[in-house]
Amino acid sequence: MMISQARLPTTGGGMGWQKSSPLSAAVVAAIAIAAGTSMTEEAAAQQIDVGPLSGLSREFRNTVSGTEAGAEYRFSLTKPETVHVAIFEQTAGLRATLLDAANAVIADTQAPFARPITLSGDLEAGHYRLTVRGSGATTPYAVALSAHTDPGVDRPQSLSVGTAAPVAKTIMGRLGNGDHEDVYHFNVANADHVILQTGAIDAAIGFTLHDGTGRLLASTEVTAGKALTMSGPLPSGAYYLRAAYDGTAESSYRFVLAIDAKASNEPEQATVLGEAETGTTTIGGVVTVATPADYYAVTLPVAGYLAIALNGLVSDVNLGLYDHTGLQIARAESPGTAVDQLQGRFAAGDYFVVVQGQGDDSPYLLSVTGVPEALVGSPIAEAPADASGGTTPEAETAANTTD
Repeated sequence: MMISQARLPTTGGGMGWQKSSPLSAAVVAAIAIAAGTSMTEEAAAQQIDVGPLSGLSREFRNTVSGTEAGAEYRFSLTKPETVHVAIFEQTAGLRATLLDAANAVIADTQAPFARPITLSGDLEAGHYRLTVRGSGATTPYAVALSAHTDPGVDRPQSLSVGTAAPVAKTIMGRLGNGDHEDVYHFNVANADHVILQTGAIDAAIGFTLHDGTGRLLASTEVTAGKALTMSGPLPSGAYYLRAAYDGTAESSYRFVLAIDAKASNEPEQATVLGEAETGTTTIGGVVTVATPADYYAVTLPVAGYLAIALNGLVSDVNLGLYDHTGLQIARAESPGTAVDQLQGRFAAGDYFVVVQGQGDDSPYLLSVTGVPEALVGSPIAEAPADASGGTTPEAETAANTTD
């Protein structure tokens, strides 16, 4: 997505480093490794080409209904790498299966789980498929796929994440079985407000942030199934993120890095995100008491599914969706730091997203996903506006609950 500015039709200070409240509690699903078994290939309702995954992290937000075939995410590796898959934010049970090009099952949950699922393993170069299926109830979900070499345990051997940017970078990793530390490094090109969300999936993992000299800037202990956000201004330079775990069983983690996109605070000059893509694009931002609202414009090039999520919060922030005339067609107002989510089938056109603070400063991570009508396999409700400018019940989706 390219970031620029557009106009939303009108309808009538430094924060310091902050930590968010925990997000929704969850327990990792047990994974049954079934090497050598094969599965009869079924036609998935959606077939999404992720492309080469080597050295990259990709996220997708989607929905599945009933026990249908759901979605199939196809990806490739150009060299042997460690692959991490996480499925989260579902409200009903999902079953996940990872297969190779010969249709042999690499890993399978064997039963649906309504809590985060992780699949991790060392894979050879080749082509792979991840299938996600429902269990009876319609549920939105997010899936993240990451492939990279294992990071080192100190700064000289750290794995580079690159330069922090408004478009977020997502990295997943795994500790345990004698591996107790991972170290990553990233750069801040100019003095910027950095948003760093850290999450532990299986067991508690500690994260520490250091500057280029090794000085400790921030630290947090993230318990299993939760995520915390560290946020604040940083000068230009190199920084290091260390993940530490003292357990023996394997535990996966995930972190998201972004800087403030400095989105427009004026509806007449909305920041343009461009076309909503099949892969999720996540943007970092900050709302303050002085500038409580950020405005974005997004285009759905063809009719299809549009999913928008807001997380990484340290205080209550709400989410609104407007059509090209400025009429509100959907909203999410989850309490506190809970994830706000909007999803539904929409006509092609231009839409405006408003991130609205509720009286306090807060960073945020705004995720936008579009799926063309041809790929939408689930019966997603239309999302017409009601007469008051709100949403009909089928267009509005509650966020995940949090502690």
